[in-house]
Amino acid sequence: MSSQQAWSTLATIGGLSLDGWDTFDGGEKSAEPLKTRSGASRQEKQYPVLGSYSDVTITRVLERERDHDLLLRLNDMAGWANGSVSRQPMDIPTGLPWGKPRLYSGMLMTVTPGASDINSMEKTILTLVLQIVDVR
Repeated sequence: MSSQQAWSTLATIGGLSLDGWDTFDGGEKSAEPLKTRSGASRQEKQYPVLGSYSDVTITRVLERERDHDLLLRLNDMAGWANGSVSRQPMDIPTGLPWGKPRLYSGMLMTVTPGASDINSMEKTILTLVLQIVDVR
């Protein structure tokens, strides 16, 4: 069994190595096989198709000193910079990596610097979304 907190998530965007990500979501592979029924047949026939991956979203608390200048660089990369997100299972008792990491590769789509509200005590969350084309 693995808990949600037992994962290390690292990102590489346009050659920049970025660690410290708190959440990871997406990267599922799905496919919808084609179904047809020819003529007066009662039985449908299925045809295989290629699958595709859903987008991957990663988030972390925006830290002013670490992320302020980085946000400007990432904004310039959205829509053209290749990137990847690596998820590594961690051994809970030792905190050491366990097994092989899974690498989600694609292109940076969205950079969200987080909301602001002068009356809120909530933390600001930095969000990156990558369009995924390969998982290894």
